[in-house]
Amino acid sequence: MWWEIVSPANPIRATMDYVLHWELVHRDKSQLKRLFAETRFKDNVKILSEKDQINFFAVAQRID
Repeated sequence: MWWEIVSPANPIRATMDYVLHWELVHRDKSQLKRLFAETRFKDNVKILSEKDQINFFAVAQRID
């Protein structure tokens, strides 16, 4: 599975929140790793990002 997550460093966060009413939960890499550690994915997650590190992509495989 994969997810896209937006960083708290998002430069247009205020515009998205207050103008577009597109409110997201922003998380950084360490928050994502802690979030996945509490699930069945555990540490089996790879966090990728584009060069500006605004969008993170979590790729995970569940361990049963």
